[in-house]
Amino acid sequence: MTTDYSAIYYQCIRTIEMARLGYRLANERLSVEDARSISYEAMLIAGEFPLVELSVEDVIEQATDRWPNSEETIHKYAFSACRAVWGKWSSDGEDRSAAEDWALDKIMEWATDDGVTLTEESALSQ
Repeated sequence: MTTDYSAIYYQCIRTIEMARLGYRLANERLSVEDARSISYEAMLIAGEFPLVELSVEDVIEQATDRWPNSEETIHKYAFSACRAVWGKWSSDGEDRSAAEDWALDKIMEWATDDGVTLTEESALSQ
């Protein structure tokens, strides 16, 4: 009878990869993909399965569609806007677009507070 070591091999590979992630986390060297991997693993352990995700990239895309002449300004505010929405968001069935709209409102609010004018795409095409 031969022993199949493939399951043991793949478990060892997974354990090594998790140790590498832990090392990069402890040494503040995580990539965005590393952070997503850790977040995913933690949600599985916690038994949490969020159905709505707010991402900085998606908000930046929406914002540059709305304010195409202000891309540098949008990048300056997008992370903070998403973080503000995430910290106060109640997930009671509202969809992702509502969270993105809120983040876009925060971008506009903070840009205005800093004296920056964001121009709507519709105004640029006239």
